[in-house]
Amino acid sequence: MAPRSPGRESVTDPSFSLDGKGVRQRASKAPSLPPEMGAEKASVARILIADPQPLTRLGIRRALEEHGFEVCADVADAQAAVEVAQREHPDVCLIDLGAPGDAVAAIERLAGDLPDSPVLVLTASCEDLSLLDGLCAGASGYVAKDADPEQLADAISSALRGEVSLSRPLLAVLVAAVREHRERSRRSDSTAVRLTSREREILELLQRGLRTTEIAKRLFIEQVTVRSHVCSIVRKLGVPDRQEAIRLLDGADGSPGNR
Repeated sequence: MAPRSPGRESVTDPSFSLDGKGVRQRASKAPSLPPEMGAEKASVARILIADPQPLTRLGIRRALEEHGFEVCADVADAQAAVEVAQREHPDVCLIDLGAPGDAVAAIERLAGDLPDSPVLVLTASCEDLSLLDGLCAGASGYVAKDADPEQLADAISSALRGEVSLSRPLLAVLVAAVREHRERSRRSDSTAVRLTSREREILELLQRGLRTTEIAKRLFIEQVTVRSHVCSIVRKLGVPDRQEAIRLLDGADGSPGNR
């Protein structure tokens, strides 16, 4: 979303300040929250923005403030989004799925730690299949980066009402994924009986090509814990190594896997 002409306001506007982590924050100037959003919310909806592009963050900030929202903070990566959100408790979090620091893991963490702060995914493509990862992690919907300010405001208002915001293309992808999952569930899968839910989760991440360090980061566990689960998986399935375990899962899923 391209920012409007900055006019006299600049990035060094005195109404902005930097906290100890270098996060730009604006001094509180609270516009009124539209009445239809309910009395249970504060007088103004506070939004957190996480996007690696400074101009994108500035453009979104201005669009939101012009529509009566307050941007409590904007950050450049997903990990900073989690840390700032835990401190600021925003009403809605906007996170670019491509933000550094594993945005999907950050969405999952926010959904678990701050269930009253819905997450909307910022995306450059409404048909990006990776958006499903964000939704499965707990996001309440998505906002296209080229959306106009009214669409952005509407998406945030929907999230505040507890609604899910999806486009028709993404909805079609989601329906197809649900159907595929249903078909897989109908197949006989011996690994599901033998493995715990955590072991199955790790095996599926291995199938998708993730390494031990990436799995540990995604699941917020230690690398040694991942290795322990892998050893347990190999032992329970009676195979010599993780590659054979992945091949066994491929056969159960009826897919070639991603190694």
